[in-house]
Amino acid sequence: MSQSSGVFSRLIAAIVFTLTMLPSVNSPVSVQAQNDPANATPVDPADTPDPANTAPDNAQADMPESEAKAPTEEQTPDSETLPKLEDLDWPTTETLLRDAPEDWIVMHTGRVLIIPSLFPRPDHLGWLDAERKKLMPKRPRDPEKLAEWMAEFQRFDNVLVAVSEDGVEADYLLPVRYVAEILHHEDLALKRANVLREEGNLLDARRLIDAVAQSEFKLNRRRRSEKLKAIEWPGLIDSRRALVAAETRREIKSGSLEAAFHLLTLYGQQDREFEELTVLFGEALKPLSQQLIPEHRYRELRYYIDQTREFLPQHPTAAEVANRLKDMAAEKLQTATEARQRKADRQAALAAYEALWIWPRDAELTRKATVIQEQYPILRTGLLERQSTHEWYRTNLLDHHWIELDALKQGYPRYRSRFIESWIPLDLGRTVNLTFRPRAAPLASQPPVGSHEFFNALADASLQCDTAEQGLFAPQLTTLARRSPSEVTLKLAEQTPHPFNFLAAVLAQSPRKNSSPLRETRFQTFTDTGTRLIRTPHAVARRVSPLPNGIGQKPIAEVHNFTYPDAPALLRGLLRDEVDYLPDVPSAYVKRLQADKRFAVSRYQLGLTQRLQFRLSGSLRDFPELRLAMCLMLDREALLDSVAPPAEPGREWYRTTNSLTPQGSHGYQPLDALIHDPIAARSLAQLLKQKPEFPPRITLLTPPDRDSRLAAEAIVSAWEQLGLETTIVEPGNAEESNWDVRLQESSLLSPWSDLPSLLTDDGRITTADLEAMPRPLRTSLMQLETAYDWQEVNQTLGDLQRYLLAESWVLPLWERRPFQVIRREIRNLPPQTLRPAQDIDLWIVPPQPPRL
Repeated sequence: MSQSSGVFSRLIAAIVFTLTMLPSVNSPVSVQAQNDPANATPVDPADTPDPANTAPDNAQADMPESEAKAPTEEQTPDSETLPKLEDLDWPTTETLLRDAPEDWIVMHTGRVLIIPSLFPRPDHLGWLDAERKKLMPKRPRDPEKLAEWMAEFQRFDNVLVAVSEDGVEADYLLPVRYVAEILHHEDLALKRANVLREEGNLLDARRLIDAVAQSEFKLNRRRRSEKLKAIEWPGLIDSRRALVAAETRREIKSGSLEAAFHLLTLYGQQDREFEELTVLFGEALKPLSQQLIPEHRYRELRYYIDQTREFLPQHPTAAEVANRLKDMAAEKLQTATEARQRKADRQAALAAYEALWIWPRDAELTRKATVIQEQYPILRTGLLERQSTHEWYRTNLLDHHWIELDALKQGYPRYRSRFIESWIPLDLGRTVNLTFRPRAAPLASQPPVGSHEFFNALADASLQCDTAEQGLFAPQLTTLARRSPSEVTLKLAEQTPHPFNFLAAVLAQSPRKNSSPLRETRFQTFTDTGTRLIRTPHAVARRVSPLPNGIGQKPIAEVHNFTYPDAPALLRGLLRDEVDYLPDVPSAYVKRLQADKRFAVSRYQLGLTQRLQFRLSGSLRDFPELRLAMCLMLDREALLDSVAPPAEPGREWYRTTNSLTPQGSHGYQPLDALIHDPIAARSLAQLLKQKPEFPPRITLLTPPDRDSRLAAEAIVSAWEQLGLETTIVEPGNAEESNWDVRLQESSLLSPWSDLPSLLTDDGRITTADLEAMPRPLRTSLMQLETAYDWQEVNQTLGDLQRYLLAESWVLPLWERRPFQVIRREIRNLPPQTLRPAQDIDLWIVPPQPPRL
């Protein structure tokens, strides 16, 4: 070990002092220099008593020489050499943490010798005394062996001090009779830590205590290697306990109650015998309950109660807070019971839910609250803020459709109608007789509409609509007649692949589809300003049709939508039983939730395709070469990597695609991949810039979700290399209507009618729109309109996709496989998952109390 010259001088002074005291010491060697014969102080053998003649007799054998009377300060010549203990400055925090460890040997005279750290430690003096006592019974009577025994005995009658200076190492022996105590480096650190704690400097106190704990760990590892017992450093536990108490009270005083609780639980796991834990847990839990209860954070409070009881099962404050929650839950249950007696099922169900949300651990309370909730089932849905599928979910939740998709068979759509009971084709399918249901299906929430309303809706979309405003497919309907209050007959100009597919396409192109009598007829948006809830949903939708009576378990009466700011918060909401259903779970969490037996994870039958679409009437209409250059500039694999990095979970649910329709659809036709060629793209753009009509600025419309936003930023960065100034706008922006290019994500469940709807802003293709389109595109759409079987539909869809890609009107980027997650207890779900909230009015949602 290295030591300063000052320390070395003090050591030499101690040696000289020891030699001066030799005549009064009954010992053969008092101070001996080892490993440095040139500098050692020689001792004349004639002055050294014969060990055989001076060895203690049997009566004095048990009396160690170190217990001889210690000299006073007047007898010692070191009075002006070594400092006194009270005159020394205690080491600073940085010195203790940075410099080599040093121990302080305190003499009986009050003088201090600072030396490199000793071993064994702590209680080095006690170890020497124990070793001497071990030797006492082994004292031989043989004079020859007695000399060896005396040498061994004297070895433990001195403190061995190791000194290294200027590359020269030496060991010195200091008789223990001059030593009052040894303050080890760790003792000095703990004393400094305690002072800092009292001064309020808890950070440096923590650093010192952690350093002592680390030193203890290393020391015990060395002790075990030398066959010594492991030790607990004296004072370390007490100092650590005092520091934890100070840190906890500081956090409580500053209002950081959860941080204080975290400290207690963390330290309680390490030291369960800490008696002050009871007081500290009480000091933290009581104000924490006063903070969390007004914020309705009951689940967190129950967690803190459990943590307290884990360490202290009979903790009085934990029992007090738990009883308060039980009383609050009982009050809510009483409110629910009274509301149920008044036939106010909604208020009763909400109050019963809140009772369980406060305290779900009482079996009797849970049973009573569940019975009340069954009369008015509520589904709680979790949505991610700025998610592209919001409108898709909302439409299926609220609206009915005359004809809606029911299943996919080998990729082909199969439609059905809740309102049409049967249909009979005549004249090779050119005439169809429709018979309507006299009443709604069991459990269904649907309006009392029939042939009259359907006749008017179909007429508004076709025969009664101005020719220029008729949508695609409408001209094929030639005759529409009501034969009876429950029957409608229609005639078509040509055969069609399926009448229901055709009718769905005509109604989807209706100019009055936004005023359909079926809007918000499944569930209806509801604003409740009179009920104060513990957890207020961001949107509420109530069932339109009344709940049926006389059945066991009723279908959903109300849907509460909760919107979360990010994906981790959405996942926490699901795992904490805040919500029952996620219509579109983030891809990164799919596998994790598939392994969780509490939930059912369903994959949608078809994926969502992300496309880049150029507006037919935009500023790039007359620049096919520029559109091509913009497409050539995009590396779709790199673009997908920026959205879903390969190393991150969930990437397996993304893939690049060369088709406008998703894989698994009958219209899926992957075409030759468009290569990434930035050199050709820049060359084309450079030539086009010479034209005066070159667009100085374009607008990119993008959905608000995370994937689309990341893709938009990467696309804009690539187009900047072409010299194109691109502005990103989102729906709701003032520039939304002036878009030139847009990112769009959708699932084309029925490409026959869905693919053409992508070509315009509102999804309708009127006769006027057809006339303004390029001739090849107009021809393909008209052929699609008159296709008479699925083979011709598929061929025409292939021609349409090839044209859109060849002319760079649309560029497919990637396909994402979406999933929905739903609590396993929910029943009566459709066999195929085609869209979010599919047939949601038929779902059975049993009440489920929170699990914690």
